[in-house]
Amino acid sequence: MTARRAWLAVTIALTAYTPRVHAATAVADSASHASLLSRRDAVYAFGTAGAIAIAASNDRAWSVQASADRSRRAHDIATASRHLGDPLSLAPVLLATDALARLTGHERLGAASERVALAVAGAGALKILLGQVIGRSRPDESPGTPDHYAPFSGHDAMPSGHTAVAFALAASVSAEAPARWVPFVLYPAAGLTAWSRVHDREHWTSDVVAGAAMGAWVGHTLDRIAQRRLPHGVLPIVWPGARGAVAGLRVSF
Repeated sequence: MTARRAWLAVTIALTAYTPRVHAATAVADSASHASLLSRRDAVYAFGTAGAIAIAASNDRAWSVQASADRSRRAHDIATASRHLGDPLSLAPVLLATDALARLTGHERLGAASERVALAVAGAGALKILLGQVIGRSRPDESPGTPDHYAPFSGHDAMPSGHTAVAFALAASVSAEAPARWVPFVLYPAAGLTAWSRVHDREHWTSDVVAGAAMGAWVGHTLDRIAQRRLPHGVLPIVWPGARGAVAGLRVSF
């Protein structure tokens, strides 16, 4: 298998594997509301570990292939798709959706946007934690050496944060949206975000595989829990205080 075909196979796996697994968990979820982790989660973790191992063994070749196209078109696609995994780009959209929905009386949409934001934030927070613990160097920090790990060294390549956020967004929005076509749009878009991080030489291929799997699981799991525990959402509130503004959360059960 050539590097180009291998990278295509990885991209297809990123955009097709996770929604299928999470769709299958819906039945298990309804039968076991109190359980955070299920047998399917264990299977998912096992499959993820295998996918990361396969990608890691081919990191150098696949990453070189993904970053080989330096055309203007590839640059534009990478730049555009990167925003789907950028919290600074997503936050204003989610906040605006929430505010508009609440102001116009669309409480369900407002609550859904808040749960999506919670899922995305959870994926981003877990990426920061895992990145510091694993301590993997990025391609520009260790050129040609994908197996450089130094826990708590400040290196944070694995998992890819942009990829984790993009897949958390895809998983949580897919769980909230009633339309069946939504996953078939969002997951491929998240796959492009993953590709952009390797194309830009910010991550190794195994970094984005880890980010995709982790982000999809966190997004799906947190949204599932939030739908059950926080059906009315988690609304940020800012109000005047004795010494300035006071921030808090309104949580409705």
